[in-house]
Amino acid sequence: MKRSLIYPITILTDNLITIVDITVFYFIWKAIYNGENIFEGITQEQIITYIIIARMLYQLLSWGINSEISRIIRNGDIIIELTKPIRIWYSKIFL
Repeated sequence: MKRSLIYPITILTDNLITIVDITVFYFIWKAIYNGENIFEGITQEQIITYIIIARMLYQLLSWGINSEISRIIRNGDIIIELTKPIRIWYSKIFL
């Protein structure tokens, strides 16, 4: 998270991408439902709320983990990470 705060443009673009992503999914699900309740027991509002919460949680929890893992792969350090007894995803989240 500290590394991400160094580059404010990265934060702004990530937030913009999240907003665009949520907007696209909103209109996709709005078109799928088309005013009808096609899924038994799940309303359009519930689907849209789920998408918004899931995407925002992903944005909050990822904080540059994807770019960090990409850097490790490019540098060739992935071999070192894969030999550790903890999954690479967990080590990047909790460190």
